[in-house]
Amino acid sequence: EENIIEFSSVSKSFPGVKALNDISFAIKKGEVHALVGENGAGKSTLLNILHGVYISYEGQVLFDGKPNAYKTTHDAISDGRRAESTRTSRRLESKRNRQQNI
Repeated sequence: EENIIEFSSVSKSFPGVKALNDISFAIKKGEVHALVGENGAGKSTLLNILHGVYISYEGQVLFDGKPNAYKTTHDAISDGRRAESTRTSRRLESKRNRQQNI
């Protein structure tokens, strides 16, 4: 089965900080992945690259085998791309099951 999303040698720096350093992994259709780490580990930075918030970075991100061409978050959302973050997860309701919370 082909990869739906692929990160290849992705790196991102901010003044004085290397937020991501040579990140590579792939996600196949139907897989579920979670990004877990301490504050400052680069989780949000990686998702921001994936969704067009940061368009300047090293490496390559592929969607369905094609280079990520999103220039804005609106482009990503219009294409059906969306990710859940800890910010939205805090609003999960305990009376609902996992599927309802998604």
